Amino acid sequence: MEQIIILSATISVLLFGLIGIIDGFYFHLWKFKLHKHSETRFEHWTHTIRAAAFLVLLYLLFLYDFGGVYLLIAVGIVFLDIIVLIIDLIAEGDSREKLGGLPHNEYIVHVIANALHYIALALILVAKPLQYWDINAPITIGRAFPEFTKMVAFNLMPGVALLLVFHILLLHPKAARMFDLLQQKIMTKNS
Repeated sequence: MEQIIILSATISVLLFGLIGIIDGFYFHLWKFKLHKHSETRFEHWTHTIRAAAFLVLLYLLFLYDFGGVYLLIAVGIVFLDIIVLIIDLIAEGDSREKLGGLPHNEYIVHVIANALHYIALALILVAKPLQYWDINAPITIGRAFPEFTKMVAFNLMPGVALLLVFHILLLHPKAARMFDLLQQKIMTKNS
């Protein structure tokens, strides 16, 4: 049963990762350029924090089967992520007002992505054996963690890291201008 729960968590995190990377690159950076507008800059910051949290959670919960203090750190990051999501949801209404609000299709993407995100996290945490939850437990206890889970995390991490780097770089006006020029060149070439 434990392996089925881990596999379900893995499939959920894979789907979330793919949708989240598309949402982060296409909607947030490419289409709406949330980094560029003063009213959406705070939302851009919340997305940056969540991307960093997801990268760490992939490492702590999916790439390796940690217990003890590392597991408790991961749980703390999950709670931080929930708080940042709530702040993001509260801010999103105001921040997107001048852009015409949050489009219906992006709203649907957000609902599906966040559902998959928290399903994956809940399932992977439920699959942790009881002895992993002791703060004094060894960091690794040595059960056979599925190779598929490790492979998914390993392959998602570069895309999430790249998204995070883009989010951070685009906070700087010079990098944002360079990104705009690159986007214009790409759009002109494809026209």
